[in-house]
Amino acid sequence: MNGFATGVLSALLSWVRGIASQLWALWYAPDGLGGWLTANWKALVIVLLIIGTAADITVYLLRWRPIEVWRSFFRRLRHPRPPILPETAAQPPVEEPPEPAPAVERQPSRLRQRLQAMMAGIADDDTPAYGIPRRGPEQLSKEDAFHRPYVPPKWRHPDDNAPEAGQRRTVRRRRAKESTDDTAS
Repeated sequence: MNGFATGVLSALLSWVRGIASQLWALWYAPDGLGGWLTANWKALVIVLLIIGTAADITVYLLRWRPIEVWRSFFRRLRHPRPPILPETAAQPPVEEPPEPAPAVERQPSRLRQRLQAMMAGIADDDTPAYGIPRRGPEQLSKEDAFHRPYVPPKWRHPDDNAPEAGQRRTVRRRRAKESTDDTAS
């Protein structure tokens, strides 16, 4: 099985071996790429630096637009702003704003009308007359208003199973007291 797998893999991957040997020969041959790089590496580095710097400057000019800043700088040099006058100098008179037009009386909205109607129903004692319940005999008693809690049919009360934490202490104290009474008598 091992020999069969080796034969299949070598048949399928023989083209990789051929490409690798051609690249090796291209690189290490005296007239190949490796020989040319060793002879001209300084010129290649200088060309790559120039291309990289040109790309960097192009991106800088397109992104930050320093030309606009330089243009505004030279425009301010050619056309300076007039100096700001001190406060004591004559200032132009201030125009008075025009009188506002008389307010047009608008109809209140439906919501505002309803609120006004509800607020008109408030009695003298500041108790609104629109539905706040008042204490009186017509109200239900607590027993009628609140039902007994629902207890599932198979639920057992904690007292049926074991004494609670407070009851355990009293049981322990009682037992301790009984044991001291027994030893004392």
